[in-house]
Amino acid sequence: MNIDLHYLKKNLDLKKFLKELDKIIKWTNKKDIYYKFIDCCATKQIPKNKISSFMDRETGPKLDELMAEGKFFETISKNFKKEKSITIISKRDNEQGWEYQLVSSKINKTYYVTVYQFYDYTNDSYFVTYKSKDKKNAYEKMKSLSKKPIYLISKKEITYDEKPFN
Repeated sequence: MNIDLHYLKKNLDLKKFLKELDKIIKWTNKKDIYYKFIDCCATKQIPKNKISSFMDRETGPKLDELMAEGKFFETISKNFKKEKSITIISKRDNEQGWEYQLVSSKINKTYYVTVYQFYDYTNDSYFVTYKSKDKKNAYEKMKSLSKKPIYLISKKEITYDEKPFN
């Protein structure tokens, strides 16, 4: 069995994936959306650990690229549409930045604000930080979050610097 993007799209349990996306995360240093996607593509014939090991070698790098470009959701399912995105590059470190994405879901009529946080090629994260049934509300939240840099504090929670990016 060849586990490629076509296989993953075909076996995606979209209802399960949407339930997983509804679990909001304030901050993580892992690609939470990626792992939820893998989990929702697993079948009895091919469990998630086999998918994960294959993904690391073959399809994973392509999905990483799609996440960074804001094309992940539209690629994995026609249910999703990227509405808008805002990219911020750190002035302190050009390799660090944040891609805020507003993604809509046709099935559950929900708007998700996702964050793709990149430090370098080994420390990226991707997670849903906010959701709303109202597009304008979700867009305003995305704009608000994107104006303040994220800083990790000791309890593995985030805080937003009150000084906006210059």
